[in-house]
Amino acid sequence: MSSSWETSSLPSANRKLAGERDRIAPHLAAYDALQPSLRPYLTIGTPPNIRSRVVSTDENGFRLSYNSATRVDSTSWHDEAPKGLLVGSSVAFGVGATSDSRTLASLLANETGTPFLNLGVRGANSTQELISAIPFVGSADMVVVVSGVNNLTAALQSLGGNELFGPFFWEGAFDQLARWPVDALIDLIYGGEQSWGGKAARKLRLVRGAAKSVTQMTRSEIAGRSPAHQREVLVAAAERHARDLAILAAATPPATRVVFAAQPFADACERAVTTEERTLFDLADAATGARWQRVKEVLATGWDEYVERLANSCTRLDVTFVDLAAVTFDGWCFVDRVHLTDRGHDIAARAILEAL
Repeated sequence: MSSSWETSSLPSANRKLAGERDRIAPHLAAYDALQPSLRPYLTIGTPPNIRSRVVSTDENGFRLSYNSATRVDSTSWHDEAPKGLLVGSSVAFGVGATSDSRTLASLLANETGTPFLNLGVRGANSTQELISAIPFVGSADMVVVVSGVNNLTAALQSLGGNELFGPFFWEGAFDQLARWPVDALIDLIYGGEQSWGGKAARKLRLVRGAAKSVTQMTRSEIAGRSPAHQREVLVAAAERHARDLAILAAATPPATRVVFAAQPFADACERAVTTEERTLFDLADAATGARWQRVKEVLATGWDEYVERLANSCTRLDVTFVDLAAVTFDGWCFVDRVHLTDRGHDIAARAILEAL
């Protein structure tokens, strides 16, 4: 399963809708071009060594950030002192920002004078966010986590095959991929279907079809769930988030300040929606269809409880908590229901800075 909320992209079948969206926010096309790729340990991530005026990544696939004019990336960060980490999913990555210098990582760096490494992983759950921080967290002086919606969104759609570590996006496709021996996949990559013979090629096509079918079932799974079951899913998703945050906090040096900011969710914010936002929200709704409407409804209903559970977990862990949905986002601040404009990033950064 995957989520257009998470990538801010519109499927190719909806290019007319994407064209209207790009008229309002043309820079979002650069995020469409960043197709998720397989990344070691993380499962999915952004391709490495991307360069554009809107978004660029380093050799490990992490987005570049800036401390004033100085570039910050995963290869040079260890040489800095002091240094900060920004951990999370697509909001931390900065989907919606017009450039690398307008992301939360860069804004925090410019205000504090401390370089912040952007570890945001689009489409990540809290466990994948934790994994992204492993090489860095033991050396960080400040850690800011901006996260929230992905654990719940993925869990609401999951068929239940990954409860041990937690549901994640695209798990239906990975379930089918896991049915193949690694050697067979390597043969396919280097030799193509012809090297397998007709029978193996036909089998591969069947697996591809099954993966698509599983993904479609996963996306529509929310339809048959009762409110009681949905709440069970919510509680379990919040507990997994608390588990991963506890591990992350325990891995930081004793003097390191850890802040958890629950990402803003437009439907949970009490604010006037601008004309640009209403148009973009409507375009996203038209592109994603009925199944995403059901997910959105459950998220809107359960979001306050989910955030409250995250806040209680932060209290137990002695982690500073910020509810970004409670911040006043006045003006055009959202490019979709979870991703921010440059103005939205500025407002969120100020709220996080107050906590720091």
